[in-house]
Amino acid sequence: MSTQPTATLLRFGFTAFGITQPQSPGGWNRLVLAVSDLPALVASLRDRGVSFRNEIEVGPGGKQIQVLDPDGNPIELFEPASRS
Repeated sequence: MSTQPTATLLRFGFTAFGITQPQSPGGWNRLVLAVSDLPALVASLRDRGVSFRNEIEVGPGGKQIQVLDPDGNPIELFEPASRS
């Protein structure tokens, strides 16, 4: 069995959902939601009392941050890098 993560990307109109595997605590077990303006979304969610697992991380592929749903499952909010 491969230990490399795999990902599935589902698109619904302008919204994209990514599901990563295999599932393990703190690993690749999260739902990924693609967003267009991550800093604005994070500010809005923080104003509503939402807590995040980390701060916004920026890399060559884009920006991401994780939040926990009410059951403790991680959800990644991801803004892809601009293509130039």
